[in-house]
Amino acid sequence: MPRKKKDEIISELTQQIETYQKWLKDETNKNAELMGRADESFVTSQYRKQLEDERDLFKRLYEAQQSSYTKLKAKYNQMAKQGTVPEESAIDGPDVGTPGMYEGLIRENNELRARLESSLEKNEMLMAEIVSYRDRLSKLRGNSGRPAKLSQEDIARIRELRFDRKMTLRQIAEEMGCSMGLVHKLINEHKVD
Repeated sequence: MPRKKKDEIISELTQQIETYQKWLKDETNKNAELMGRADESFVTSQYRKQLEDERDLFKRLYEAQQSSYTKLKAKYNQMAKQGTVPEESAIDGPDVGTPGMYEGLIRENNELRARLESSLEKNEMLMAEIVSYRDRLSKLRGNSGRPAKLSQEDIARIRELRFDRKMTLRQIAEEMGCSMGLVHKLINEHKVD
């Protein structure tokens, strides 16, 4: 059996490496496209908007209930100190009532507060789950190493300098304080087809 020459072996290995690199690049592009779709669909999803709307509503309700509770309790305490807590027969307006009425309002307020706190806890758990999914997504994308040198704003600035201002890679690298290789990588990673 004839032995292969060194050049033939190098040629075969080079072809295998090129084939692998092409496959890896294709898979990376597919993965990036799928992750982009996943990110975009979550960011624009009705579920996320609903979560944010509910969180905002509960915060407003909690603040309103807290304010109302504080005012009612202060008014009741003041009336109790003065001995002027009205009898049931003296109710003549929306802000005047019996001790039982105030206690009922306070109890209702406490129940609403408990429900609100439960909803806020649920919202916090959901937000933690979202963060967990984002972390997993980041790891799937291959961003699990050291933190990025440049922020998303910096990357957007690089793209602006390259495409809007038509600056060279060298000029961008000098302005942003990074290497030309990093500028090239960031521009090619974030291309919009």
